[in-house]
Amino acid sequence: MSSDSDSSPDSRSVSPEPVRHEVLLGRTFPHNDNQPLNPPRINMNLSPPFNHNNPSHNYNHRHPSSPIPFPNNRYETATLGSGGRNTTQSFPHNMFPHQRKPRSPRNNKHNITRDWQASRCKVADRGRHLLETGILSDIDFIVGVQPQIKIFHCHKMFLAMASPVFEAMFYGGLAETKREIKISDVQPEAFEAMLEYVYTDEIHLTSFELVCDVCYVAKKYMLPDLVEECTKYLWRDLYPRNACRAFEFAKLFEEQTLAEKALQIITHQTLDVLGEATWEDIEHATLETVLQKDSLAAPESFIFEAMDRWAGRESERRGMESNGDAKRMVLGDSIYQIRYLTLSAAEFAAGPAQSGILLQQESFSILMNISCPGSWELPDYMAKIAEPRKDPGKVVEVSLNIGSKHWCKRAMMQEPHCLNTSILDCSVTFTIDKDVWIHGIEVPSQVTDVPDINLENMQPPVEGLPLNTSRVPTTGYNELLYAHLLDGDGQRMTYTHFTAKVNWNSMIEITFNRSVKICANKVYRIGMVLNKVGWYPMGVCTRRVNCEGSFFTFCVGQPNDTLRDGLIRSIIFSRIDGSSS
Repeated sequence: MSSDSDSSPDSRSVSPEPVRHEVLLGRTFPHNDNQPLNPPRINMNLSPPFNHNNPSHNYNHRHPSSPIPFPNNRYETATLGSGGRNTTQSFPHNMFPHQRKPRSPRNNKHNITRDWQASRCKVADRGRHLLETGILSDIDFIVGVQPQIKIFHCHKMFLAMASPVFEAMFYGGLAETKREIKISDVQPEAFEAMLEYVYTDEIHLTSFELVCDVCYVAKKYMLPDLVEECTKYLWRDLYPRNACRAFEFAKLFEEQTLAEKALQIITHQTLDVLGEATWEDIEHATLETVLQKDSLAAPESFIFEAMDRWAGRESERRGMESNGDAKRMVLGDSIYQIRYLTLSAAEFAAGPAQSGILLQQESFSILMNISCPGSWELPDYMAKIAEPRKDPGKVVEVSLNIGSKHWCKRAMMQEPHCLNTSILDCSVTFTIDKDVWIHGIEVPSQVTDVPDINLENMQPPVEGLPLNTSRVPTTGYNELLYAHLLDGDGQRMTYTHFTAKVNWNSMIEITFNRSVKICANKVYRIGMVLNKVGWYPMGVCTRRVNCEGSFFTFCVGQPNDTLRDGLIRSIIFSRIDGSSS
């Protein structure tokens, strides 16, 4: 636009000639109003020429009519749509060294190596590099709550490939458009472990507590394989100190096998479980489950003492004074699960009567019935059981006539030993020509005559594996395994978790939790999972065995159903009445 009031030529010479930047196909170039707009042709395959002899001539050249520096090539790459986040990757190498550093913190944290893909041949290695550096990321997760907050720079495509939850979050009908997503119900360490699994297919589980948190994340984002890995770790890491928490975790996430194993430890090692400091942190529902058990390996006085300790700690958690009234309130009806009538008068007087948990009338009626059964009426809401809880170590299964036990032993041709570095699955299918009871199996223990190899140089190293067999304890080791019997449809008929100290170079008899009847000429499968690191004797076993007039056929059905069957040496069974020899 022109006007008589425009500045004179003298006044225009004071300031530099104005410069316009026209944008074309992501490139900009300076333009003078007095010259026609003739956009240059852009060669999409060639980079601007670079003067190696005089780099300053390339990048510090000023337009004659502007104080603004321009590169020698006037067509500067624009970072449209990135918000300046990836500016260090939008320009040729070493361009604009005088400009401020990029704003993205992930680019400042790690040095970005040119051609980093060439040095990482595996997809897992490339994924790890992307996760560690945050380059090319397009989504940020702010995980945790103050003061434990951590930010993860991630990639939508990686996450969506692994999880249907992430796929719906980023690419569904209501896809998330914000770059930053806050997650407050997950621990940062657990989220980081989950990301490592997604990006690299590897998982490093180091503690019981971490695994519980990781399993929660895996359930939340529907990663079933990661859930299985966590469950296996929890099963292998079960001890009295964490059995109650494992039970609570298993009930919450409906992991029935883990819940049964945890409850088995609580039942058989009750003294150790109740004596742990972690007992005081259990939930009230877990306390009720334990008190309702008919079999516990602890005297009733000790069980009451453990309940009293839990009530005192729970009162403190609720901000109440730890006295009899507060304990009675937090316990509720759990008070009446104790079998007071199984205590002696001295035990009751020294424990429950002085705890303040019971009312005076309740204490008097209990003491009278201990001293003289039936002499005083007990309140209706109190347990009237005078029979002590059963010792689980002495519980004998009562069944209809199962007959004498027999061992169907499979002859074996020795093969090289098998090294179990973590989890070793074994299974064998079989049929029998008569109906029988199945009671258990017989399997070999670990061996000490290991192959002559350099264990120190094994990659990766095997944690828990002795490097020198001469240092192996002569008293044996603690075996840990799981075994089950499946029908032809894959339904579990019976199972057992076996944990015991066994001798080296011997046979172990594994008894299922209950004996089951199987039918003639139907296919069944016995499976076993070994969880102890070490060497096991492998071999090829006979496929047909005639034992006590019963004809067994092994390795039937699908080939995939039989795996390392040489580790299942015998089936323990008994004949059913009426079967002819």
